[in-house]
Amino acid sequence: TRFAMRFLNPIRTSAERHYLKERVVLSLDSPVAAMRVLLKRLKENKLISITALDTGLNPVAAPFMDGEITVATGAPDLAFSSGATLIPMFSVQTEAGEYVTTAETPIILDKSLTRHQAAEAAVRDYAGRLEKYVLAHPGQWVGWINV
Repeated sequence: TRFAMRFLNPIRTSAERHYLKERVVLSLDSPVAAMRVLLKRLKENKLISITALDTGLNPVAAPFMDGEITVATGAPDLAFSSGATLIPMFSVQTEAGEYVTTAETPIILDKSLTRHQAAEAAVRDYAGRLEKYVLAHPGQWVGWINV
């Protein structure tokens, strides 16, 4: 929601600000501006991170668990358009209280497909990978409300 983006996100993201050079905030009113900045960063060979959410212009539903999950196609769209590598990453907390982040093998975007078709396939691939982490660590996933 707009309220959450304006007031709650800054609290939630304050711990990571120290490690970031820049934060590009996606506006629900004008997402194109943020996407242009991200595309420019990719063309400069910069590393960007995009959180997988259902908020976007063209979200896609993919099979997930016994239902489906909806994920925005911004990250695969950017990777398809720029030729950047799309690397899904997952973080979990161990029993010792440490956090472990795993970089999975890249999601391959088939250039013989249209951009939207390739993004749909990427979302399906991502959903399958996410499902493994959710099943292994169900108490750590905050997306239950969306299933």
